[in-house]
Amino acid sequence: MPIYEYKCLDCDVAFELLRKMHDDSPVHCAACASMHTEKLLSLSAFHLKGSGWAHDSYGVAAESPRAASTESDA
Repeated sequence: MPIYEYKCLDCDVAFELLRKMHDDSPVHCAACASMHTEKLLSLSAFHLKGSGWAHDSYGVAAESPRAASTESDA
């Protein structure tokens, strides 16, 4: 289950809540129990670790042997 961040519009307290993705029930403020809350957008904590990702030229097409041979023939 993902953790969502919410902010109370009455007391300006921000809090996190562990909820199911399809749970549409109203969210009560953790501090004042108000129902005037909004879901906040936050950065993901997802990190790609190890070799072979964007910082290591992942996705860059390697020069094919056929392309290399046509250049050397010219």
